[in-house]
Amino acid sequence: MLQVQFIDLNNNGVFTDSGEEVYSIFSSSTLTPQITIPASAFTGNIRMRIIVSYNSITSSCGTYTYGETEDYTLNVSGGTAKFKQSNITEEINTSMVIYPNPAVDILKIDFALAEKEDIQVAIYDFNASLLKTIDAKGNVGQNSVDVNVSDFNSGQYFLIIRRGEEVVKRSKFIISN
Repeated sequence: MLQVQFIDLNNNGVFTDSGEEVYSIFSSSTLTPQITIPASAFTGNIRMRIIVSYNSITSSCGTYTYGETEDYTLNVSGGTAKFKQSNITEEINTSMVIYPNPAVDILKIDFALAEKEDIQVAIYDFNASLLKTIDAKGNVGQNSVDVNVSDFNSGQYFLIIRRGEEVVKRSKFIISN
């Protein structure tokens, strides 16, 4: 079996950056890998993905015939990492709502801000390819952003919302057209 581990060291929502494949081995034995988190890693919650497959693994979001993928949250602080299992989607700011899901042509994002600030919406396909980026100016109070997704094929996508360098929401959504 092939086991590959990815860690999103810079917390940008994808595992494709240089150095983020942190462990890879072909073995049928029970494994206890030792991974050193670099000092340059994002401090706070970051994502780790472990893939075990009976054949090759081509990417962190690829497909395989037999195997399993699990996501974990690493809490990085003071040079140590604590593992805790989590769901794939982690919502840091629950005052953001993304709907409808599935979407057909427009995906709506509603959010509240305590101060005027800009946000960035990034949409990725399951191969971690950036498909669309929208920069939005947020005002104090309730805000709404409409994202035109009518040019996307039916399928699943990742949405990452950032406020500056901070990731405030990650979500999966479906296009059904």
